This record gives sequence, C-alpha cells and structure tokens, in this order.
Amino acid sequence: MHNPVLQTALAFAVAVLLLTAPAARAQTHTGADLATRLYGTTGGSATLASNPTVGTTAAIVAKNAPGRAELLIVNLSTGSCYAAPSSTVSSTNGILIGASGGFLLTTVRDDLTLPDQQWWAVCANSSSQLYVQEVDLQ
Repeated sequence: MHNPVLQTALAFAVAVLLLTAPAARAQTHTGADLATRLYGTTGGSATLASNPTVGTTAAIVAKNAPGRAELLIVNLSTGSCYAAPSSTVSSTNGILIGASGGFLLTTVRDDLTLPDQQWWAVCANSSSQLYVQEVDLQ
C-alpha cells in the first residue's frame, strides 16, 4: 500500500536524524593518536621493559616516575607475589599477583597517581622472575 503522508513523514524523520547526529569521531590509528586524544599529549609515549628478580624480601620493581601513565607487572614465577607502592609490601599488605601469568595493571586514567609511584614487590619463592612494563607520556 502506498501512503504519501507516511513516506513524507519518514523522509522528514530521517533528515532530522541525519542533521542532528553528532559529528563522526576522528579515527585513532596508533597508540600515539590514542594518547593525544586521551591525555592531550603530542609527543607520543616511550615504553620501558624490565625483568627484575624478586625474592622473599621487598625489592623495588619500578622507581618513582611522574610521567608514567601505565605500569604493568606480570608474575612469571610459580609462586605468588605481592606488589604495593610501599616498602612495607607483604602477603598481608600488598596486591596479590598470582603465579604463572598473574598481573597487576595500573593506569593514570583509572588510578590517578598510582602508576607514577615507586612500586615494590615481594614473592613467596626466592629468585622469582617478574616482567615489568612502564609507559611514559612524552
């Protein structure tokens, strides 16, 4: 059934929707593009990776870095590890990082100043291997 009033109303509704739709967002192609959109930076980012060995006494795994936007700590060992932005880190005063791939990720977007603090770790086993990746905004 052909209804010209319905067709006109439908065409008008589509036109209104198209005219009032928000502008298309700029596409993000790289990590630097994303950092620029999220944080207003123009210099991109730098990534620093390390593999500290941590034992049963607290050790620094990431030094204080005010420009750090993200910090990732992965437990590569077979025992539990604990991390905290404090030298008093322990199994009762720290964030559990489970064995064999457990991780802690902190970002400035989600956690404000946590990523840029100095981080310590302690593990249940001596000579436990961690992987630490830091992302600094330029």
